[in-house]
Amino acid sequence: MKKTTEILVFILLITVCLNLSADVIPEDSHELERILTVEDTEDLEIYPGATVYGYHTGGKVGDAEVYEVKPGLELNKGYKNNDFYLYWAFDDLFDLSSFNYDVNSEEPLSHPELRLLTDEINPGTYYVDEDDPLIKEEITYKVYYEDSTVRIYKSKLVKTYNDDTPSKTEDFSPEETDITADNSNNNETPDELEENDEKNDMAVEVSDSSNQSSGGNTVNVDGCSILFVE
Repeated sequence: MKKTTEILVFILLITVCLNLSADVIPEDSHELERILTVEDTEDLEIYPGATVYGYHTGGKVGDAEVYEVKPGLELNKGYKNNDFYLYWAFDDLFDLSSFNYDVNSEEPLSHPELRLLTDEINPGTYYVDEDDPLIKEEITYKVYYEDSTVRIYKSKLVKTYNDDTPSKTEDFSPEETDITADNSNNNETPDELEENDEKNDMAVEVSDSSNQSSGGNTVNVDGCSILFVE
């Protein structure tokens, strides 16, 4: 029994030490402050009735969190080893206040109306070599609506140094730095979604009626097979 206790204490100490060492600034380096924000020309009104959401997984410290991304809001992912994602959804199809998710999850979100915008943005603390004068990066991402989907790209990078090096600003175009996730494409606007729902409802009604009779003619309308009952 004593030996088992000693082993458990040893394992606990190892775990604590590993966690502490993970938060210690590496030798011969200094912290790089990185501020990430998302904006667009319409104050994130990327499309009538659409919203961007930030999500970071749960981990050793804190819980998973989903939050609405607003212009100039600094993105955060909680603990530095958490994963971070940006999603978007039409407001009439998704309500964050009624969305339940696992706060202990380390997995991406799962909801039929949440579309992954990107998983290539990584807020958090970084370290650079002590000889590197870089101390801050301010990165601005922009979202825009194109080809029936919301897209995102890195539009600006501002670097600040701790020596006489002047601040440096770089601007980018969507063609250079687009990081939109492949599976975020959505070819239906809210109006098109409503039209398709009506077509589906009509097809169901016709199908229900067709089951009541063995006679009739079938025609194809907008890709739907419709049975006209005689």
